[in-house]
Amino acid sequence: KAARRQILQQMVERRLMAQVAKQDGLDRDPTYVIRERRLKEDLLVQMYGKKVADTVRLPDAASIRTYVSSNPDKFSQRTAYIVDQISFDVPKDPASLKRLEQDKTLADVEASLTAMKIKFSKGQNSIDSARVPAPVLKQILSLPAGEPFIIPSQGKVVVSVITGRQAVPVGPQDVSPMAAQIIRSENLGKVLKSRLDEAKA
Repeated sequence: KAARRQILQQMVERRLMAQVAKQDGLDRDPTYVIRERRLKEDLLVQMYGKKVADTVRLPDAASIRTYVSSNPDKFSQRTAYIVDQISFDVPKDPASLKRLEQDKTLADVEASLTAMKIKFSKGQNSIDSARVPAPVLKQILSLPAGEPFIIPSQGKVVVSVITGRQAVPVGPQDVSPMAAQIIRSENLGKVLKSRLDEAKA
């Protein structure tokens, strides 16, 4: 009973504070309106994704075997690529990043960003070959040694250079469950893309 009273009190106080904020006109503030719309959209997308996911079945054993043999980078030849990285926020004029296409080293990228007065951070990370789409991984590995590549990531641009690699093969007992989950996720992605293409049309 004490816990219920405490939770109820917190709910009441939260509702009252929201009313105070409305009285101050914050619900009409442009920043609030934009963030509210974004939160609603995110919730709708999340709920729709779950609804569609419930309709996507797990693959059968034959599909799993075919997928595993066709994607060694995700299983028997799974590799963690050690990378040096530079990351920065997407600039107001994304077209300005075409300048980076001429850069052949991470030092060149650093110099270009400094010249464009774009703030960036440096660090080290790893890229799991099991989490990278096969065509993208193939393109990355075809680059000359030391040449940087760019991957957008959640509102940021990340420029990476592979500096090492470590084999992390998947254990026999984990192959089938992992493959089933990946296939299901990919099939879900195809369904969502199809629905999105229909909406665009």
